[in-house]
Amino acid sequence: MSTDTTLRRLAGFSLLWAIVPAPFLGIILPPFWVIAAAAGVFALWSPKPLVLSVREKNLLAIVALVVVLATGGWRIGPLRPLGHLLLLLAAAEVATLDGRRSFRPAMVAAGLFWALAVAASIHVMLVVYLVLSVGVLWWVGMRSFLLLQGVAPEEAKPRLGHIVPTVIAVTILAVPVFFLVPRLRSPWLSAGTARQSITGFSAAVRLSGLGEIQTSRRLAMIVTAPPGSRIDPALARFRATAYDLLKTGLWLPRRSHLGPWTRAGTRLWLVATPTALDAATKLDFELLRPEGYLFLPPGSVAVEAPVRLRLDPAGGVLTPDGARGPLVYHVWVRRGARRTLGAPGRKDLLVPWRRTAFVRLALDITKGAASTVEKARAVVHFLQTRYRYTLNLPRRYSPDPVGDFLFKYRRGHCELFAGSMVILLRSIGVKARMVGGYSGGDLAGGGRVLEVRDQNAHTWVEVWVPHAGWMSFDPTPPADVPAVRSISGLAAVRWVADRVELFWDRNVLTFDIRDQVRALREVLGLASRIERSGVAGMMLVLLALAGLGGWLAARRRNRGVGRTGGIVRGPAARALRGLEPRIRRHGLAAPPGATLRAIGRRAVTCWPDAAAAIERLVTLAEDELYGSGAWREDRARVVRRLRREIRTTGRGGAPARVRPE
Repeated sequence: MSTDTTLRRLAGFSLLWAIVPAPFLGIILPPFWVIAAAAGVFALWSPKPLVLSVREKNLLAIVALVVVLATGGWRIGPLRPLGHLLLLLAAAEVATLDGRRSFRPAMVAAGLFWALAVAASIHVMLVVYLVLSVGVLWWVGMRSFLLLQGVAPEEAKPRLGHIVPTVIAVTILAVPVFFLVPRLRSPWLSAGTARQSITGFSAAVRLSGLGEIQTSRRLAMIVTAPPGSRIDPALARFRATAYDLLKTGLWLPRRSHLGPWTRAGTRLWLVATPTALDAATKLDFELLRPEGYLFLPPGSVAVEAPVRLRLDPAGGVLTPDGARGPLVYHVWVRRGARRTLGAPGRKDLLVPWRRTAFVRLALDITKGAASTVEKARAVVHFLQTRYRYTLNLPRRYSPDPVGDFLFKYRRGHCELFAGSMVILLRSIGVKARMVGGYSGGDLAGGGRVLEVRDQNAHTWVEVWVPHAGWMSFDPTPPADVPAVRSISGLAAVRWVADRVELFWDRNVLTFDIRDQVRALREVLGLASRIERSGVAGMMLVLLALAGLGGWLAARRRNRGVGRTGGIVRGPAARALRGLEPRIRRHGLAAPPGATLRAIGRRAVTCWPDAAAAIERLVTLAEDELYGSGAWREDRARVVRRLRREIRTTGRGGAPARVRPE
């Protein structure tokens, strides 16, 4: 196999390795990484490169630019067009690679895309990919270096035994680098998603143009009960706030007449008359991504958080806009307690416009119902039995999505069920409002821990009942309401994986300058405590002994091996370096840092009759440095013979005969 073919295969393999994360990135469209993968496979298996003229390459560049601009351009951030351009450039360079001159541009393009893919990846499996990349890139780099230095492809094989220590060393070095490198928060590190709807709580409810809603299992909140107790499934309905209807396709949280801010860490009472909390159960909440509200279960009496809190008119507990996660807060719950959720107002009867079809349908549904509760139950029964739950909806915009749900599609998600119930009840004079939050979750830790995910986001309805206050009703079919599940079997394995991912989210993805300062303070505090405790001297002694032991072990391992330029070398490498003064006298001095083979080429120029002996000496020296196994002890005797042959030829005498090894 020729050197050019080997270089082309190395470039193809490097491109394929760089695009491994591409299918999992929201910024890279499938056609682009498929094209790049095809170019990589072509470079691996085709004996000849793709030949293109300069005009064809320029035309291909223009087509690539047009395609990149046509597939989103800069609308969702700069990473998408940059990634697409790099992929197409790398694919073209690899497919047309025909020698050493075009090898470097191809590897640079593949390397730049690899860096972009790593920067845009957020999953915890990125750690595994990075660790493997250290070994892969070391092997590719060493093999490329040897090939570019003129080593034959059959001999340019780096020592695989170096990969493991290299990976370990780089991984250890990456930890302090991660802590010390400044955090970047800029649009260049935001991939974004192109109009993709996913499950999860949102303070703004939009009912139109969502299309297919993807289910997300990302952790949103963790609820923990006191030791020795279990979480009651009846408490697994966590309310955020109620929404105001602006139009049938848009609902926003109620923000008028907000209460005053409390001091951070102050307990906020949620009932009209504060009482002792002896009979209440304290639940600990960990909100991973605060979105402006705390989530509270039924029967909540008081809440306490490390940030300022305030109440909105609908009984929602607001947090400051800049609150960061994870946010830990505590809620006291007492069975039978009724929260203060605010009195009904004019907005609880508001409809965008009074449509005769809404009124006629509401009257038909509630025919024969006398009380408010009976009317609400009639609407719930009608929606649960006549309509189907689905997350796959038309993406096109509709000015009246509730009307389309009721009279056209007759299927939808929980927000359409809740919004339709609110409008139907308001059309006949019943005060109602949509409420958002979470429902259900996964029970773990023997029932003491409840993990709430984005897929548990839910909306329901609160109806004002005279002399009873706000009562909750859920028009979504019961089978489709997120419920409490116990973790067992494969779910338990997934629970462990989720905990690893949670650690990754907390300590890596959201690690910023404030976390760096906090970690630095902890390290300095630990150092101060060690110094005060008198352990510092003992640690220094242990470190010195460990260093001495490592030095002795290395010296024993390298016994009989000399050093040149600070690098451990065998007898052949030392002999080759010993030729440098004589080469310098011939006016062919090698530049600083020259490779062994470069020195050998200059030696052949000085003594062409000794070319065979010099080539043999260079081969032995490279095997000592890069070979796959340790050299034998009798090699010094062979090297001495080769040196005598070169020295004799250099004086003009007959070359000495070298016996085979």
